[in-house]
Amino acid sequence: MSQERQLQLALAALLLGGLLLYYIATAPEEAPPPVATAASEPTEPAPQSTQQDPGPHKVQYAVYTNKPGGAAKATALLTKMYAGQADVHERTLEDYALPKDEHFAAMAKGVDDAQKKKVYACDRAVVVDFSMTNPRSEKEHVAAAKAIEALATALDGFPWDESTRQIMSIAAWHERRVAGWSDGAPNAILQVNWHFYETDNGYRFVSLGMNKLGGFELTYLAAGGRHANQLTSVLNLTAQLMLEGEPIDEPGEYEIAIAKVKHKDVRESLEALVVDGAHGTVTLHLKEVEPEDGDNQADQLAIAFPGDNCAGTTVCDAAAISALFGAAAEQVSATAPDDEELLAARDRARKKISGEIKRWFEKGRKAGDSLSVKAPFKTYDGNTEWMWLEVTKWKGKRLDGILQNEPEDVSTLALGDKVSAKEDELYDYLRERANGTSDGNETGAILRRRAGVTEE
Repeated sequence: MSQERQLQLALAALLLGGLLLYYIATAPEEAPPPVATAASEPTEPAPQSTQQDPGPHKVQYAVYTNKPGGAAKATALLTKMYAGQADVHERTLEDYALPKDEHFAAMAKGVDDAQKKKVYACDRAVVVDFSMTNPRSEKEHVAAAKAIEALATALDGFPWDESTRQIMSIAAWHERRVAGWSDGAPNAILQVNWHFYETDNGYRFVSLGMNKLGGFELTYLAAGGRHANQLTSVLNLTAQLMLEGEPIDEPGEYEIAIAKVKHKDVRESLEALVVDGAHGTVTLHLKEVEPEDGDNQADQLAIAFPGDNCAGTTVCDAAAISALFGAAAEQVSATAPDDEELLAARDRARKKISGEIKRWFEKGRKAGDSLSVKAPFKTYDGNTEWMWLEVTKWKGKRLDGILQNEPEDVSTLALGDKVSAKEDELYDYLRERANGTSDGNETGAILRRRAGVTEE
């Protein structure tokens, strides 16, 4: 090969190498994965993980019936009446039982004796699980309640609220679930069911239904059952304020006041209970606790009433009622030792106390019943001050209980203190039943008559 040819080949190789280097230098690189910029980020933050996203709020209602085809009817009605998601299941009474007969009165609303027979003739339940985007939404709750009302009407059945564990007539359901709202606020008195029963440590109140509306369930341990109705009003006020937009996000102190209530009907019903001297406000202390067996398995807060005048549970109920509504306990009475009319009433009361009343207390009481007795207490100057105590224990001739009066001349005692009395020294009794009936306190009637007080 000539030198000229070798030079040509060398120049060609250099030219090809240069072209190759140029192509490599100018060729496009492989595109990297797209990187989100500020302009492309979503306007609302996405959930961090599936576990942290609680998902839609669930509310379960049902209709008890004996008519077939309930699931299909429910699906058709929900398509027309409920914009959100709802799952329908038809269940037998084996796994969705009716309330037991002994619990029926406490769990039924607006159901008379004739309707009760129809309830127990039901053989199935059409269960609807509603998914709500906002647990405090009046629109969603009312839409769900209207759908259940229409379903119960179509199936000639009875609505059931799983959260409050209440079975209702259609009329009662409409009043409580459909019409029980005002300006976006639910009526807690109608929407929440307070379960009240006796324990070894006192009377326990626990709410059923706050979780349905996005709130904490509430519980309170009371010293006695005599003021159950007034205590329920205290608890209703607490629930109302929480559901109106002042929810408790964490435990701590929380002031409740009747004047804060936005729902007009609820505020007026609570104001009607206030007597002269009441403040209409009290401070609660809330502590997160675990729900007990039988409670709704939801976040729960226990209520206590802190302060110098409420050192323990024995004075909490009396202090809260007095601060909000005014003291309701009958005042102390001092009587002449030779008052024949009162002594005769005393003797009749003692005879009944040692017989019928004692047997009833030991064997016949039901949850919500209470017994108070008027007992003697020595004053600082050696005289006797008669005061009422609510009986919590009766063993032999000794009665233990909770003082229901604020003493006038016994400086060592205070309203709500634990006290004892002897059966043979009692002056009178007052038996109050959960159904609203009562008997006793004949001496009190005599004193009121003498004072010119007209009995209602």
